[in-house]
Amino acid sequence: MMISSNVLLLLATVLGIVSGRRNVVLSLDNPLRAGDEIVIEGHGYAGSKGVIRLYDSESTCYGRKGAVNPLVLKLLCRMRLIEILRKNELTNCIDRAHVRRSLPQIGAGRHYKITIEVQQDGYHIKSREHGRSHSIYRTTGDVGSVGMIRAYSGDYSDISVKRFVPLPREECGVRSVPQVRTRIAGGTDALPGEFPWQAAIRKYQVFDWDPVPHLCGGALIRDCWILTAAHCTEQMRQRIDDFYVRLGDYDNNDASSTTYGEDEQDLAIDKVFPHEDYQSGNNPPNDISLIKLKKVDGVCAAISENVMPACLPDPGLDNFTASAQCEISGWGARRHGDAATRYPNILQKGKVKLKSARECRDIYGQNRHGRYLVQDGMVCAAGAADTCQGDSGGPLVCQRDRTDSQSPFVIWGLTSWGEGCGQKLKPGVYTRVLSYVSWIDSVISTNGD
Repeated sequence: MMISSNVLLLLATVLGIVSGRRNVVLSLDNPLRAGDEIVIEGHGYAGSKGVIRLYDSESTCYGRKGAVNPLVLKLLCRMRLIEILRKNELTNCIDRAHVRRSLPQIGAGRHYKITIEVQQDGYHIKSREHGRSHSIYRTTGDVGSVGMIRAYSGDYSDISVKRFVPLPREECGVRSVPQVRTRIAGGTDALPGEFPWQAAIRKYQVFDWDPVPHLCGGALIRDCWILTAAHCTEQMRQRIDDFYVRLGDYDNNDASSTTYGEDEQDLAIDKVFPHEDYQSGNNPPNDISLIKLKKVDGVCAAISENVMPACLPDPGLDNFTASAQCEISGWGARRHGDAATRYPNILQKGKVKLKSARECRDIYGQNRHGRYLVQDGMVCAAGAADTCQGDSGGPLVCQRDRTDSQSPFVIWGLTSWGEGCGQKLKPGVYTRVLSYVSWIDSVISTNGD
């Protein structure tokens, strides 16, 4: 009896016979650095445990001498699990931080895709299925000096490294007015030009039942690009011509830019790019979107003292941690529940301090499915001031070096969600921009600068 090649191929898949490579070694010219991403693709192989190691080839125990091993992954395809291990030479290479996570995608014969994002303080491991990424685990600690990636005892179709190549830097994060120490809900009036990256997303048409043109905040990051929350752009995607972006504003109720020496620039919207993994809801993950502005005579925003991009975080440089003091701004409500007609006309500002991820997760707890409401890609901040309705999508900025008055401001967060406004034990939750720098650069470079 003859068996067709198609049947043999099917049997090979079901039995877990290798269709790719069992052993792959990737030697890097330069060690991995923050912003890089490792992409691993393969098929679940029932007969063995797939292993992926990241290590420094010049040391023992596959890790930098005297330091925690960067990372070891084990794919337990038969049980549809993934294990994350780390080793330490000082403890005779004993496994450390042994973590096990469910990963249905790696079942025998199934195609899987795993990504490992290199961050300044660890690795973020994700899986991807049906066009959506799913967070598996985020490690913390020394990432070591990884120059080798080895995969073995599996069925690997492709392993690659996407190097983070930042867009060319432009002048950013500089403001011409002096920093004034003051303490949005609980905020105070900003000074004209104090937040030159502040954007307002507005509606062209207003009605008796909807009389306020202001919709959301945003932040200028390049002359043709605005960063905002994805939940702010949901209704814009089908009616993009109904909205525009205003830059250089201070009093958003005046018809003239001369009253406060403003530099109001109203710019039409070309395209909107919400994050592909954004999910709407009360505490939405991946709540980030890019707005591309239309050029007029080859120009979008005209940079001036009142219109200046905020700096994007540098994965190799910026790592603002708990208790870092940052600033928020916007034209949103001063108190929770205020109608839009009571929003302040003058741009408001406030100072807040970042919270640790653990503290924020403990505060907001879990949903009925046992998942923390504060997820990866989010950051919390609290202080005497807080963001509120109408501030959504607006910037949370931190000064790179607070001992230097000329040091630039980095956009660290985008107003996303929270419970109430200004509640003492409920910090505001922001999209953590550092987690999306590679995505931002990819969208801008692919769709023109």
